[in-house]
Amino acid sequence: AANAQKIIVFGARSESDLFYLDELRAIPNTKLVLIVQNPSPDWKGPTGLVTDVLARSKITRFNEIYTCGSPGMVEAVRQAAITKKFPEERIFADFFAAAPSASKPAVKIAAPVEDSDTEEETSEAPSEISSARASAKKADRPAESRAPRRSAPAPKTNPAPAPLASRFDVMVAMRQVHYFSSVMVCALILFFAGTGFIANHTDWFIAEESSVSTAGIRALPESANKDEVQPLELCKALFPAALAVEPLPGEDRPSFLVRESESVIHRCEINVENREAQIRPLFALTPTLMTADDKVLMAALVELQGGEINDKSIETGQGTLAFDVESVWHYSNFFVYRTLGFYSVIRTPVPLAKSFSDLHRGKHANVVQSFIMDIASLALVIVALTGTVIGLQVVRRRRSTLIIIAVSCVSLFYLLLHR
Repeated sequence: AANAQKIIVFGARSESDLFYLDELRAIPNTKLVLIVQNPSPDWKGPTGLVTDVLARSKITRFNEIYTCGSPGMVEAVRQAAITKKFPEERIFADFFAAAPSASKPAVKIAAPVEDSDTEEETSEAPSEISSARASAKKADRPAESRAPRRSAPAPKTNPAPAPLASRFDVMVAMRQVHYFSSVMVCALILFFAGTGFIANHTDWFIAEESSVSTAGIRALPESANKDEVQPLELCKALFPAALAVEPLPGEDRPSFLVRESESVIHRCEINVENREAQIRPLFALTPTLMTADDKVLMAALVELQGGEINDKSIETGQGTLAFDVESVWHYSNFFVYRTLGFYSVIRTPVPLAKSFSDLHRGKHANVVQSFIMDIASLALVIVALTGTVIGLQVVRRRRSTLIIIAVSCVSLFYLLLHR
């Protein structure tokens, strides 16, 4: 690819053996690293062999290595790369030897083949290694005396492939999508996996349903006697400073509307048998809701609290309306006094494990919760597909990837056939 980042490592015995440096530096998107084996005192660059640079480099299976030089150097680079577990099929080479003449061998510099990685590597992470060792060329030496020739036997090399820029660009994009989709929604994916496990083993985490209610309970006075004291008197005894205490119609037990102030209103239900009173706060209905039909009224109240209406729980009476609302975190019992313009609500918390199970299934979830779970599900699909494509493109992992895909498909068919 024209925009691929390249690093050329040029090794020589001494500084005088380095040549064509300006031409090498002029190659686009290329970094030149010079290393000398026997430097002079004035040399300030790295010393050693090209294999020393490779040993210090961080290379990945997505890079490619191209070598050019003597057969010994080419084989040394190949062995050094294999030692770093670099794929041998991504190592390409061209070697040369001096012609049988008195002239010193010249170096044939191959045109650099560009890597497909889009990220520029540092000197510690070359994506392309090209090296040559030769004596200094003489300006007046005839070209015929410098003709290179092949030596035998040749080390094990692979022919340079034709440019496959489009394929590698697609693979780079696949890796980036796989990486970012995994990292950005990592917490959601883990949560989705955890809630799925809880949903599959709900009985492990939920012993029994909770019966805790947010309605306040007050004990009746010790003098209370169901045969002697009227419920109205008991309610007034509980709220001695109340502005007014009025009976509520349509109740199974004696219930009263208690006005402690203009803005604080309660519903008080007297249970003489258990010697207790259940206190619920009452909330005022807007004039619009007071005249609305039942469906509009229930929809408005559910929108304030969140959740889904249990259709089987709807009960209507003379001037009253009762229904239950189920949400992820709690159950709510609504009781509406249309004639008085008030409604009460009792919330019962849901066990945490059951809430997680409902979230995983999307049951009783509101708009935001459903959107978050949809994003997590979409991310799982992206991660699975991009991971499969990447696994199939890597030769060493293709077989294991196919085995995993086959096991996954068999598991899916088993789940579908044994519903």
